[in-house]
Amino acid sequence: MRLVYSVRTPADVIYADELGDDAIVTYTREPPAAWTGPTGRLDASLIAGPAAGAMTAYVCGSNGFVETAASLLIENGIEPDWIRTERFGPTG
Repeated sequence: MRLVYSVRTPADVIYADELGDDAIVTYTREPPAAWTGPTGRLDASLIAGPAAGAMTAYVCGSNGFVETAASLLIENGIEPDWIRTERFGPTG
């Protein structure tokens, strides 16, 4: 299993102490001091490695995030039927 986790700031990381070395975290607004990992929005480079050989992908987030992440997964060879989504936020 791989976790690609996109958050705005370090304060937004849920269960930070429980994330393993296989988790990829990207900060979209404010990375922690001395952060050398990925920053910015989810993109193909963050999806390419974890998507390799995947049989199922789970995406959870706002409508826009889910649409972007699902499109990136499909572009990286994940079959649409293998993508499970959960959306939250405003619906109207």
